[in-house]
Amino acid sequence: MEDYSDFQPQHNSNECNNKIVCVNMTNSKEVNTEIHKFIMENGIQMDNFIRELEHSKCRMDTLTRDFLNKMKQLKTARINYCKGKILRSQLFKNDIGNFAENIILFSNISTLMELELHNNKRKLLNSGLFENDCILKVLRLCENEIRWLPNNVFKNFSFLTDLRLDSCEIETVEEDSFVGISGLVQLMLQNNLIAKLPRRVFRDLHNLNYLNLSGNKIEDLNFNCLFGLDNLKKIDLSQNKINTLWSNAFSNCPKLECLNLSNNCIGFVFSNALIDLRNLLLLDMRNNVIQTLPSRLFRENTQLEILDLGNNNICCLREAYFEGLCNLKQLILESNRIKKIQNDIFKPLKSISVLNLRNNQTKFFNSCYSHI
Repeated sequence: MEDYSDFQPQHNSNECNNKIVCVNMTNSKEVNTEIHKFIMENGIQMDNFIRELEHSKCRMDTLTRDFLNKMKQLKTARINYCKGKILRSQLFKNDIGNFAENIILFSNISTLMELELHNNKRKLLNSGLFENDCILKVLRLCENEIRWLPNNVFKNFSFLTDLRLDSCEIETVEEDSFVGISGLVQLMLQNNLIAKLPRRVFRDLHNLNYLNLSGNKIEDLNFNCLFGLDNLKKIDLSQNKINTLWSNAFSNCPKLECLNLSNNCIGFVFSNALIDLRNLLLLDMRNNVIQTLPSRLFRENTQLEILDLGNNNICCLREAYFEGLCNLKQLILESNRIKKIQNDIFKPLKSISVLNLRNNQTKFFNSCYSHI
């Protein structure tokens, strides 16, 4: 007889018809007859009352025919760190030839709102991930081995608001990979192997607030890459290989508040690179190879409060560098090669409270900081 000591459905046996039931099958080796027997002996109608399912550190193939699809009220399913490759028929559709053991395809689950499939060694997503339209709002597929996001892979996820695909070894994103999920609010793609973003790849994501692309291999970021992100407020592009900030690079993101470009290879910045970012509050360009910045680069960033240019190769601060930064509170210029600061360079900084110039070769003159 298998040990089911970890299997603890949370319910009140006297009032189970009015309670939300949580089934935890962590570390279970079998889930067939014993679990069904336990459920039925305690008066729980599995078809109607199981709302949450935890299936972690188990063998995937122990979930048998119809087990999940019978849970008509299932809201949350967490299937994490499972070693098996095959989920049996009817639980996941697996009639796709040689790729069957790597594809996850749900069917007949109309109520599921949250699904976690962390670290299950998934290697392929298919455009029919869910057989029919679903009301899923949260989908977490991080720490898998997906590598490729096909066109229309999320086409049945019209209610999705939170999508996590971080640490999945993704190399290729198609132009239509994110079509159909216009309600998405958060998209996590960090720590993958993405080197190129197709033009207009995010065009359907008009409600996206947060996009994390950090820790990839992106080299080029042009105007078309971010098309459609009208409501984006935060984007993390740190730890990539971006070498140039092109004109109008972020013009499609007029509501952007936080922009992280740290730890890239940025050496050249066009004068209109930050145009239209009138709501920007934080700009992090730390740890790049910038030697000089165009005058009046920040002229439209009047709401900017924090500007970090530390650990670059800036050697001179010229006139009009900081024009427009009337609300800037923190300016970080540490660990550059600054030798010369022109007179009145800090005059536009009416609200400055922190100025960090450590680890430079600067000689200070009263006229440089008389307005601080």
